[in-house]
Amino acid sequence: MSADMVVPTEEVTVSKTAVKDLLSGLSGPEKSQLSDTIGCVQEQLHSHLEKYARAALEEYSRMVLGQKVYTRGSDVREYRLYLLIRYVYDDRLPSEKQICETFQVTSSQARSLLRAVMSKFQYELKTAIDATLLDALNHCVPVASEDANCDLTFTPESENIVTSLNEILGRLNGNLQPIVRQRHSVNVCEVNRESYQELMKHLAVDAG
Repeated sequence: MSADMVVPTEEVTVSKTAVKDLLSGLSGPEKSQLSDTIGCVQEQLHSHLEKYARAALEEYSRMVLGQKVYTRGSDVREYRLYLLIRYVYDDRLPSEKQICETFQVTSSQARSLLRAVMSKFQYELKTAIDATLLDALNHCVPVASEDANCDLTFTPESENIVTSLNEILGRLNGNLQPIVRQRHSVNVCEVNRESYQELMKHLAVDAG
């Protein structure tokens, strides 16, 4: 939930009722498609959609208050993704795949949308961004081969994660090796151990 807005109990009750009414009007195939896109079983749809309802409540409340009145479609999408990160994705950045499925956009459009949100709401989303970067690093695995050109590898869920990590490395020490895409691989990235340790130290301090 957004730190600067508390949803009153009566509004939460309204959102529960609205979700119930929505689901009662959906067909079986529509419920199946919705649960597949959201990533839950149909029995969990109600609780998952309540999070979306709360994001929508804040969006419309801010609009009526004159605080978030957008005229460009791109601004509306960026604000909606920001709210989804706060309410639906539990203060973590979604993967590009999740953005593609939710906003019905291409992979390149999803990357651009997430990059724009990370920049525009960088202060509001600092905790979410740092936590996501830390999660990515926690999935690094050691490279067993002695002939390898790196110490660790991981598979990021978004290209923006690699870009953000490299930006931090540049700020910490210009001599640290950047994270690079592994040769002959579409998704796997290589990390130097010293770079990994400096990133972990920096993000752990920020998280604390």
